[in-house]
Amino acid sequence: MSPCWPEKGPATNESPSLGSPPKTWSPNSPSATSREPRPRGASWKPSRPGRAPTSCRTYATPLFVGHEHPSGRADVEPREVRVSARRVFFKYEGLGNDFVVIDAARPDEVPEAEAIRLCDRRRGVGADGVLLVLPATSPGARARMRVVNADGSVPEMCGNGLRCVALHLARTDGLAVGETSEMLVDTDAGPKPCRVTRTAEGAGEIAIDMGIVKVLEGRELTVDGRTFALTTADAGNPHAITVEPFERADVDRYGHALATHPTFPRGTNVEFVRQISPTKAEVVVWERGVGVTLACGTGACATAAVLASAGLAPFDDELTIELLGGPLAIRVARDGRVHMRGPATLTFAGHVG
Repeated sequence: MSPCWPEKGPATNESPSLGSPPKTWSPNSPSATSREPRPRGASWKPSRPGRAPTSCRTYATPLFVGHEHPSGRADVEPREVRVSARRVFFKYEGLGNDFVVIDAARPDEVPEAEAIRLCDRRRGVGADGVLLVLPATSPGARARMRVVNADGSVPEMCGNGLRCVALHLARTDGLAVGETSEMLVDTDAGPKPCRVTRTAEGAGEIAIDMGIVKVLEGRELTVDGRTFALTTADAGNPHAITVEPFERADVDRYGHALATHPTFPRGTNVEFVRQISPTKAEVVVWERGVGVTLACGTGACATAAVLASAGLAPFDDELTIELLGGPLAIRVARDGRVHMRGPATLTFAGHVG
Protein backbone atom coordinates (compact mmCIF):
# COMPACT_ATOMS: atom_id res chain seq x y z
CA MET A 1 0.00 0.00 0.00
CA SER A 2 1.40 3.37 -0.95
CA PRO A 3 1.90 5.83 1.91
CA CYS A 4 -1.02 8.21 2.43
CA TRP A 5 1.23 11.14 3.32
CA PRO A 6 4.98 11.88 3.38
CA GLU A 7 6.68 10.45 6.43
CA LYS A 8 6.93 12.68 9.49
CA GLY A 9 7.99 12.43 13.11
CA PRO A 10 6.27 10.40 15.83
CA ALA A 11 2.67 11.17 16.65
CA THR A 12 2.03 13.68 19.38
CA ASN A 13 -0.99 14.01 21.60
CA GLU A 14 -1.92 17.65 21.08
CA SER A 15 -5.67 17.21 21.38
CA PRO A 16 -7.42 17.30 24.75
CA SER A 17 -7.59 13.81 26.21
CA LEU A 18 -10.99 12.22 26.31
CA GLY A 19 -10.13 10.65 29.63
CA SER A 20 -10.90 7.06 30.60
CA PRO A 21 -12.93 4.73 28.39
CA PRO A 22 -16.71 5.22 28.43
CA LYS A 23 -18.61 3.69 31.29
CA THR A 24 -22.02 2.07 31.31
CA TRP A 25 -24.23 2.76 34.33
CA SER A 26 -27.70 1.53 35.16
CA PRO A 27 -30.01 1.73 38.19
CA ASN A 28 -28.93 -1.81 39.11
CA SER A 29 -25.25 -0.94 39.38
CA PRO A 30 -23.67 -0.92 42.88
CA SER A 31 -23.61 2.85 43.10
CA ALA A 32 -27.36 2.95 42.58
CA THR A 33 -28.07 0.83 45.65
CA SER A 34 -25.34 1.98 48.02
CA ARG A 35 -24.11 5.22 49.47
CA GLU A 36 -21.29 5.42 46.95
CA PRO A 37 -21.66 8.43 44.65
CA ARG A 38 -23.31 7.82 41.31
CA PRO A 39 -21.54 8.83 38.08
CA ARG A 40 -21.65 12.56 37.58
CA GLY A 41 -24.78 13.65 35.74
CA ALA A 42 -26.58 10.32 36.22
CA SER A 43 -30.02 10.17 37.77
CA TRP A 44 -31.56 7.25 39.66
CA LYS A 45 -34.87 5.68 38.82
CA PRO A 46 -35.97 2.22 39.99
CA SER A 47 -36.38 -0.37 37.24
CA ARG A 48 -39.92 -1.46 36.48
CA PRO A 49 -40.62 -5.21 36.76
CA GLY A 50 -40.08 -6.95 33.45
CA ARG A 51 -38.38 -3.96 31.85
CA ALA A 52 -34.69 -3.79 31.10
CA PRO A 53 -33.05 -0.70 32.55
CA THR A 54 -31.96 2.00 30.16
CA SER A 55 -28.21 2.34 29.92
CA CYS A 56 -26.13 5.33 29.05
CA ARG A 57 -22.57 5.79 27.89
CA THR A 58 -20.63 8.97 28.37
CA TYR A 59 -17.77 10.42 26.37
CA ALA A 60 -15.98 13.68 26.99
CA THR A 61 -16.80 15.66 23.87
CA PRO A 62 -13.86 17.75 22.58
CA LEU A 63 -15.92 20.54 21.10
CA PHE A 64 -12.88 22.79 20.94
CA VAL A 65 -10.11 20.46 19.76
CA GLY A 66 -7.29 22.62 18.45
CA HIS A 67 -8.98 25.82 19.66
CA GLU A 68 -9.25 27.59 22.97
CA HIS A 69 -12.40 26.88 24.94
CA PRO A 70 -14.46 30.11 25.26
CA SER A 71 -14.29 29.85 29.04
CA GLY A 72 -10.53 29.38 28.96
CA ARG A 73 -10.78 25.82 30.32
CA ALA A 74 -8.79 23.03 28.77
CA ASP A 75 -11.22 20.36 29.92
CA VAL A 76 -14.66 19.54 28.57
CA GLU A 77 -17.69 18.12 30.30
CA PRO A 78 -18.87 14.60 29.41
CA ARG A 79 -22.00 14.43 27.32
CA GLU A 80 -24.59 11.85 28.31
CA VAL A 81 -26.85 10.06 25.86
CA ARG A 82 -29.70 7.87 27.09
CA VAL A 83 -31.69 5.88 24.59
CA SER A 84 -33.40 2.51 24.47
CA ALA A 85 -31.31 -0.57 23.74
CA ARG A 86 -31.64 -1.94 20.22
CA ARG A 87 -29.17 -0.84 17.53
CA VAL A 88 -25.70 0.34 18.54
CA PHE A 89 -24.51 3.56 16.92
CA PHE A 90 -21.43 5.76 17.22
CA LYS A 91 -21.42 9.50 16.63
CA TYR A 92 -18.29 10.85 14.93
CA GLU A 93 -17.37 14.23 13.51
CA GLY A 94 -14.69 15.58 11.23
CA LEU A 95 -14.33 19.38 11.55
CA GLY A 96 -17.97 19.58 12.59
CA ASN A 97 -19.27 17.46 9.70
CA ASP A 98 -21.02 14.85 11.85
CA PHE A 99 -22.17 11.31 11.20
CA VAL A 100 -24.00 8.40 12.77
CA VAL A 101 -21.76 5.36 12.24
CA ILE A 102 -23.34 1.89 12.29
CA ASP A 103 -21.68 -1.49 11.81
CA ALA A 104 -23.91 -3.49 9.46
CA ALA A 105 -23.83 -6.72 7.47
CA ARG A 106 -25.94 -5.45 4.55
CA PRO A 107 -26.73 -2.00 3.08
CA ASP A 108 -30.48 -2.54 3.50
CA GLU A 109 -30.16 -2.92 7.28
CA VAL A 110 -30.64 0.85 7.53
CA PRO A 111 -33.27 1.87 4.95
CA GLU A 112 -33.62 5.42 3.65
CA ALA A 113 -36.47 6.29 6.02
CA GLU A 114 -34.49 5.19 9.07
CA ALA A 115 -31.42 7.13 7.94
CA ILE A 116 -33.53 10.28 7.57
CA ARG A 117 -34.95 9.73 11.07
CA LEU A 118 -31.52 9.20 12.61
CA CYS A 119 -30.20 12.41 11.04
CA ASP A 120 -33.13 14.52 12.28
CA ARG A 121 -31.63 16.95 14.80
CA ARG A 122 -34.91 17.39 16.67
CA ARG A 123 -36.41 13.89 16.63
CA GLY A 124 -33.38 11.67 16.03
CA VAL A 125 -29.71 11.48 16.92
CA GLY A 126 -28.86 14.38 14.60
CA ALA A 127 -26.24 14.23 11.85
CA ASP A 128 -25.28 15.28 8.34
CA GLY A 129 -25.40 11.64 7.28
CA VAL A 130 -25.28 7.96 8.20
CA LEU A 131 -22.14 5.91 7.54
CA LEU A 132 -22.64 2.16 7.23
CA VAL A 133 -19.53 0.07 7.90
CA LEU A 134 -20.02 -3.05 5.77
CA PRO A 135 -17.93 -6.12 4.92
CA ALA A 136 -15.17 -5.40 2.41
CA THR A 137 -15.58 -6.25 -1.26
CA SER A 138 -12.01 -5.65 -2.50
CA PRO A 139 -9.05 -7.97 -1.79
CA GLY A 140 -7.10 -6.71 1.20
CA ALA A 141 -9.69 -4.12 2.23
CA ARG A 142 -10.62 -3.79 5.91
CA ALA A 143 -14.27 -2.79 5.33
CA ARG A 144 -16.63 -0.95 3.00
CA MET A 145 -18.19 2.47 3.64
CA ARG A 146 -21.66 3.37 2.41
CA VAL A 147 -22.91 6.94 2.89
CA VAL A 148 -26.52 8.04 3.25
CA ASN A 149 -27.15 11.78 3.38
CA ALA A 150 -29.61 13.44 5.75
CA ASP A 151 -32.20 13.59 2.94
CA GLY A 152 -31.86 9.88 2.18
CA SER A 153 -29.75 10.32 -0.97
CA VAL A 154 -26.63 8.19 -1.45
CA PRO A 155 -23.49 10.07 -2.58
CA GLU A 156 -20.60 8.30 -4.24
CA MET A 157 -18.01 9.49 -1.74
CA CYS A 158 -17.51 11.47 1.47
CA GLY A 159 -14.00 12.49 2.55
CA ASN A 160 -14.88 13.55 6.09
CA GLY A 161 -16.99 10.43 6.49
CA LEU A 162 -14.10 8.25 5.35
CA ARG A 163 -11.82 9.76 8.01
CA CYS A 164 -14.46 8.94 10.63
CA VAL A 165 -14.87 5.37 9.38
CA ALA A 166 -11.10 4.85 9.34
CA LEU A 167 -10.85 6.03 12.95
CA HIS A 168 -13.79 3.81 13.91
CA LEU A 169 -12.09 0.77 12.37
CA ALA A 170 -8.78 1.60 14.06
CA ARG A 171 -10.51 1.88 17.44
CA THR A 172 -12.33 -1.40 16.80
CA ASP A 173 -8.99 -3.05 16.03
CA GLY A 174 -7.55 -1.80 19.32
CA LEU A 175 -5.12 0.82 18.01
CA ALA A 176 -3.64 2.58 21.04
CA VAL A 177 -3.10 6.30 21.50
CA GLY A 178 0.13 7.32 19.79
CA GLU A 179 0.11 4.34 17.43
CA THR A 180 -0.41 4.40 13.65
CA SER A 181 -1.99 1.85 11.35
CA GLU A 182 -2.75 1.63 7.65
CA MET A 183 -5.80 0.11 6.02
CA LEU A 184 -7.72 -0.01 2.76
CA VAL A 185 -11.39 1.02 2.86
CA ASP A 186 -13.80 0.31 0.01
CA THR A 187 -16.11 3.13 -1.13
CA ASP A 188 -18.51 3.62 -4.03
CA ALA A 189 -15.69 5.67 -5.61
CA GLY A 190 -13.20 2.81 -5.26
CA PRO A 191 -10.88 1.57 -2.50
CA LYS A 192 -8.99 4.27 -0.56
CA PRO A 193 -5.73 3.75 1.38
CA CYS A 194 -5.94 5.33 4.85
CA ARG A 195 -3.38 5.94 7.57
CA VAL A 196 -4.72 6.49 11.09
CA THR A 197 -2.79 7.93 14.03
CA ARG A 198 -4.58 7.88 17.39
CA THR A 199 -3.97 11.28 19.01
CA ALA A 200 -6.29 10.89 22.02
CA GLU A 201 -8.73 8.40 23.53
CA GLY A 202 -11.47 9.19 21.01
CA ALA A 203 -9.62 11.19 18.38
CA GLY A 204 -7.19 10.72 15.55
CA GLU A 205 -5.48 12.25 12.55
CA ILE A 206 -6.19 10.47 9.29
CA ALA A 207 -4.31 10.75 6.00
CA ILE A 208 -6.06 9.42 2.90
CA ASP A 209 -4.98 8.84 -0.68
CA MET A 210 -8.11 10.16 -2.36
CA GLY A 211 -7.01 9.08 -5.83
CA ILE A 212 -7.02 11.25 -8.95
CA VAL A 213 -9.35 14.24 -8.91
CA LYS A 214 -10.39 15.05 -12.47
CA VAL A 215 -10.66 18.75 -13.30
CA LEU A 216 -13.27 18.85 -16.06
CA GLU A 217 -14.53 22.02 -17.70
CA GLY A 218 -15.32 25.64 -17.07
CA ARG A 219 -18.79 27.04 -17.58
CA GLU A 220 -20.85 30.08 -16.71
CA LEU A 221 -24.22 29.79 -15.03
CA THR A 222 -26.66 32.57 -14.21
CA VAL A 223 -28.97 32.12 -11.24
CA ASP A 224 -31.19 34.75 -9.68
CA GLY A 225 -29.61 37.46 -11.83
CA ARG A 226 -25.98 36.68 -10.95
CA THR A 227 -23.49 34.96 -13.27
CA PHE A 228 -20.93 32.56 -11.80
CA ALA A 229 -17.79 31.25 -13.50
CA LEU A 230 -17.58 27.62 -12.40
CA THR A 231 -15.01 24.88 -12.88
CA THR A 232 -16.36 21.36 -12.52
CA ALA A 233 -14.37 18.51 -11.01
CA ASP A 234 -14.84 14.84 -10.17
CA ALA A 235 -13.48 13.82 -6.76
CA GLY A 236 -15.44 10.57 -6.74
CA ASN A 237 -18.52 12.78 -6.58
CA PRO A 238 -19.37 15.95 -8.56
CA HIS A 239 -18.20 19.44 -7.62
CA ALA A 240 -18.54 22.92 -9.09
CA ILE A 241 -15.99 25.47 -7.86
CA THR A 242 -16.24 29.24 -8.14
CA VAL A 243 -13.15 31.29 -7.21
CA GLU A 244 -14.24 34.88 -6.66
CA PRO A 245 -15.07 37.23 -3.78
CA PHE A 246 -18.25 36.22 -1.97
CA GLU A 247 -20.19 36.90 1.20
CA ARG A 248 -21.60 34.24 3.50
CA ALA A 249 -25.12 35.31 2.50
CA ASP A 250 -24.28 34.50 -1.14
CA VAL A 251 -23.90 30.83 -0.24
CA ASP A 252 -27.39 30.72 1.27
CA ARG A 253 -28.89 32.67 -1.61
CA TYR A 254 -27.28 30.91 -4.58
CA GLY A 255 -26.02 27.56 -3.27
CA HIS A 256 -29.16 25.50 -3.75
CA ALA A 257 -29.93 27.01 -7.16
CA LEU A 258 -26.43 26.18 -8.42
CA ALA A 259 -26.40 22.69 -6.89
CA THR A 260 -29.72 21.77 -8.51
CA HIS A 261 -29.25 23.60 -11.83
CA PRO A 262 -30.51 21.57 -14.83
CA THR A 263 -26.97 21.51 -16.26
CA PHE A 264 -26.13 19.07 -13.43
CA PRO A 265 -28.57 16.15 -13.91
CA ARG A 266 -27.39 14.37 -10.73
CA GLY A 267 -26.96 17.60 -8.80
CA THR A 268 -23.58 18.81 -7.61
CA ASN A 269 -21.69 20.06 -4.59
CA VAL A 270 -20.79 23.74 -4.86
CA GLU A 271 -17.62 25.33 -3.43
CA PHE A 272 -17.43 29.09 -2.92
CA VAL A 273 -13.70 29.87 -2.78
CA ARG A 274 -11.82 32.95 -1.57
CA GLN A 275 -8.09 32.54 -2.19
CA ILE A 276 -5.91 34.06 0.54
CA SER A 277 -2.47 33.06 -0.80
CA PRO A 278 -1.00 30.45 -3.17
CA THR A 279 -1.10 27.91 -0.33
CA LYS A 280 -4.26 28.93 1.50
CA ALA A 281 -7.93 29.35 0.57
CA GLU A 282 -11.17 29.84 2.46
CA VAL A 283 -14.01 27.63 1.25
CA VAL A 284 -17.71 27.41 2.08
CA VAL A 285 -19.47 24.33 0.71
CA TRP A 286 -23.08 23.83 -0.30
CA GLU A 287 -23.25 20.04 -0.08
CA ARG A 288 -25.61 18.12 -2.32
CA GLY A 289 -28.35 16.59 -0.18
CA VAL A 290 -27.28 18.51 2.94
CA GLY A 291 -26.92 22.26 2.31
CA VAL A 292 -24.26 24.45 3.90
CA THR A 293 -21.90 22.16 5.79
CA LEU A 294 -19.10 22.89 8.23
CA ALA A 295 -16.66 20.79 6.22
CA CYS A 296 -16.45 18.70 3.06
CA GLY A 297 -13.38 16.57 2.45
CA THR A 298 -13.99 15.89 -1.24
CA GLY A 299 -14.85 19.58 -1.68
CA ALA A 300 -11.50 20.58 -0.21
CA CYS A 301 -9.73 18.11 -2.52
CA ALA A 302 -11.63 19.33 -5.59
CA THR A 303 -10.87 22.96 -4.70
CA ALA A 304 -7.15 22.28 -4.31
CA ALA A 305 -7.05 20.38 -7.62
CA VAL A 306 -8.78 23.23 -9.47
CA LEU A 307 -6.46 25.86 -7.96
CA ALA A 308 -3.35 23.84 -8.83
CA SER A 309 -4.47 23.07 -12.39
CA ALA A 310 -5.19 26.77 -12.96
CA GLY A 311 -1.71 27.77 -11.76
CA LEU A 312 -3.14 29.48 -8.68
CA ALA A 313 -1.55 27.01 -6.24
CA PRO A 314 1.60 24.86 -6.38
CA PHE A 315 1.66 21.15 -7.12
CA ASP A 316 3.35 18.81 -4.64
CA ASP A 317 3.03 21.29 -1.79
CA GLU A 318 0.69 21.31 1.18
CA LEU A 319 -2.31 23.59 0.76
CA THR A 320 -4.45 24.70 3.69
CA ILE A 321 -8.15 24.68 2.89
CA GLU A 322 -9.98 26.61 5.61
CA LEU A 323 -13.55 25.36 5.97
CA LEU A 324 -16.19 26.65 8.37
CA GLY A 325 -15.30 23.83 10.77
CA GLY A 326 -11.52 24.20 10.51
CA PRO A 327 -8.57 23.46 8.20
CA LEU A 328 -7.73 20.44 6.06
CA ALA A 329 -4.26 19.82 4.63
CA ILE A 330 -4.39 18.91 0.92
CA ARG A 331 -1.54 17.93 -1.40
CA VAL A 332 -2.02 17.74 -5.19
CA ALA A 333 0.45 15.81 -7.35
CA ARG A 334 1.07 16.73 -10.98
CA ASP A 335 -0.73 13.61 -12.15
CA GLY A 336 -3.87 14.78 -10.33
CA ARG A 337 -3.58 12.44 -7.36
CA VAL A 338 -4.73 14.14 -4.17
CA HIS A 339 -3.89 13.38 -0.54
CA MET A 340 -6.00 14.69 2.33
CA ARG A 341 -5.03 14.92 5.99
CA GLY A 342 -7.29 15.96 8.85
CA PRO A 343 -8.92 15.02 12.17
CA ALA A 344 -11.81 12.85 13.23
CA THR A 345 -13.34 12.48 16.69
CA LEU A 346 -15.72 10.11 18.45
CA THR A 347 -18.20 12.27 20.37
CA PHE A 348 -20.59 9.71 21.88
CA ALA A 349 -22.23 6.31 21.41
CA GLY A 350 -25.57 4.76 22.27
CA HIS A 351 -28.48 2.59 21.18
CA VAL A 352 -31.56 3.45 19.14
CA GLY A 353 -34.89 1.69 19.40
